Amino acid sequence: PERDKTMLEHRVREILDQIEWLEKTTGRKFNDEVFTEMVKSTMRLRAIAGEVFYLNQNIPAPLDQKSTYSFFTLGGLVRGDQAATEAVWRELRDEVKWRVENKIAAVATERYRWVENEPPPWYFLKYYRYMEKYGAVCVGSPYAHNLGAPYEWREDGTYRSKKTPLELGWAFDTREDVVRANVAAFMNPGRSADHPGRYQQRMLDMAKALRCNGAILPLWRAGVGCVYGRRENAVAMVEAGISIMHYEGSQPGDRTDLDENRMLDQLDHWMENQGLRKLQD
Repeated sequence: PERDKTMLEHRVREILDQIEWLEKTTGRKFNDEVFTEMVKSTMRLRAIAGEVFYLNQNIPAPLDQKSTYSFFTLGGLVRGDQAATEAVWRELRDEVKWRVENKIAAVATERYRWVENEPPPWYFLKYYRYMEKYGAVCVGSPYAHNLGAPYEWREDGTYRSKKTPLELGWAFDTREDVVRANVAAFMNPGRSADHPGRYQQRMLDMAKALRCNGAILPLWRAGVGCVYGRRENAVAMVEAGISIMHYEGSQPGDRTDLDENRMLDQLDHWMENQGLRKLQD
């Protein structure tokens, strides 16, 4: 905690210095009003997205992972009109909440829940629909839930997004206030310390909160560093009673090295080893 606090203040000072340097170098004044509203909007988005992902802890799950990928970049990896982005996420939250209240499932035959990590093979998202033949639904991943992260266990036993500085009533009166709130909420100073351990705990917490039976974990050998500590993560999840399946490829955007038929065979064997047969074919 002391190290993280020190790193937070260090990062705040760096960004303030960067802003001053940019103003001096470009001759343009930094617009604090726009910056403040962007930070607040992103915090509102994180809170809304966190609600959406929290609702997926319900059984049956109202939202499947493949559908989540239609939204997860909006307001995070992809920027646009902030007001419109917030409106889309609020609409999604309200619809998912309605689905929960009316027990409408993402997979009508749900009987098996699994979690994954890292980007999927973007060229082979068919495997999500293939798993539905077993009544299996992917309910989330740290990667796809990134906009709602970080998470915490609350006193009431729920696993939800941490409250943002905006929700906690932090001051946003000065540039330094806004920079500090932004760093604390989104940059997570110190998070790279024991990265495999922290990632492992997040996977375990998510699997527990989402009441998952298994996990499908890719081993991407290039491009995005998706194998660091992943075998250790899998061992920890197996020890926690979560069944694991790995598949390998070069990286999520390159289909050269992924044998799609082999992956489907793996899924069949994995499901059958857990006593499940296809409900449809």
